[in-house]
Amino acid sequence: MKRPVGVTILAILYIVGGVALLLGGLFSSQFNPYIAIPMAAVLAALSAGIWQLQRWARVAALILAARFHSPLRVRDNGVRFAAAPCL
Repeated sequence: MKRPVGVTILAILYIVGGVALLLGGLFSSQFNPYIAIPMAAVLAALSAGIWQLQRWARVAALILAARFHSPLRVRDNGVRFAAAPCL
């Protein structure tokens, strides 16, 4: 099966995001390294799975996208809507 272009782009973006998170966790005081480094490892494994067209990677990417890119994100003291402001 030939890999679609969109899947290739997503795998590359996950790799870039994992490298950026790893570097941020190692060299920046803004990131907690105990969270950033394991998340970078998860993104690396996910990008390898997406690159190889693994079903588990597709499901995991959907779950991560639904959790972290949801228009409705729960904060510490309530609900915050991530919609664009009305003009």
